[in-house]
Amino acid sequence: MHRPIIATIFLMGLWLAMPVEAAKAPNTPINLNSADITELMQLPGVGAIRAEAIVKYRAAHSFQRPTDLMRVKGFGRKIFQRLRPFVVVVTAGSASVAPNKATGAAIPTAAHITEHSEASTPSPD
Repeated sequence: MHRPIIATIFLMGLWLAMPVEAAKAPNTPINLNSADITELMQLPGVGAIRAEAIVKYRAAHSFQRPTDLMRVKGFGRKIFQRLRPFVVVVTAGSASVAPNKATGAAIPTAAHITEHSEASTPSPD
């Protein structure tokens, strides 16, 4: 008699424990220099407040590399690590596409795209 209730509670617990962010991942990488708030909100863990913070930062400073995201209020190393496969920095002049190593999705690429690690320095244009 109690088995259906126990099974239902168990299944509800599994459903609630599922990571929400796994379902909230963009199909293609998001360009930090051009994405609007709606696009930025497709990123795992990014809601309206964090998306607005990215847009405000971008208005004052252009993103030069993905790691610049950690300079935005509310984005530390842990959040950046989670978002890294889903973000790209593209500046004017990019035209071709190549696969993102982390997601396999096509991303714009040219000399103006910076996919540098935190330790590397940008190459002169």
